[in-house]
Amino acid sequence: IASLEAAQGEEDSEKAERAKLLERMKEVLRRSRSRSGSKGRTDAKRRTGETATPQAEPESEINLSEGKFPSIPHLSFSPEVHSDDIQLNEELSGLFVGVPVVVTEKVDGGNCCLHHGNVYARTHKHPAKQPWFSPIKSMYSAIGHLMDSSCAYFGENLVMQHSIPYNRLRSFFYLFSVRDRKGHWKSWDEVELIAETMEVPTTPVVFKGQLSSSAE
Repeated sequence: IASLEAAQGEEDSEKAERAKLLERMKEVLRRSRSRSGSKGRTDAKRRTGETATPQAEPESEINLSEGKFPSIPHLSFSPEVHSDDIQLNEELSGLFVGVPVVVTEKVDGGNCCLHHGNVYARTHKHPAKQPWFSPIKSMYSAIGHLMDSSCAYFGENLVMQHSIPYNRLRSFFYLFSVRDRKGHWKSWDEVELIAETMEVPTTPVVFKGQLSSSAE
């Protein structure tokens, strides 16, 4: 009994520590998004000759039920990080150790979102009008009846070639994430089922399982 209680105590301690790290990660993301927004406002004021005013930290959670796909932070060991990128330290990167993880390939396409009958690029201020979105719009028109109109479907638009040429594409649209109307993200298993229903591929899975260390 004593051994079981000790093991339970260790498990509870690990859960509490992980919860603290998750809160720290959320704070990192909130501060980063706040800085990005402030930088954009500062640049705009500089262009108009106005004096920039420091922005206060947001008091509430960022509403993820609408808008573009959020910036994904780099891990501590990412080989290429730019000045405007978010990067987690080694401790926060450890959140991905010992828990179920799905690693997918970053396909060399353009960020694309299907939502409420419209197709968007990275920005969601207005629907995409560039000609290379036309095949995606045609696809969306054909399969829209298979989709939940309240969800936002994020994927890679591969109509145009970027740095990597692909010669065996299964589709011009590769799904990688789905967000519901409440701002909740679907699990990867759910994303795969949704992609199957839509009859589109997902971005390729590189690894699925648990990591024993950050080095792995």
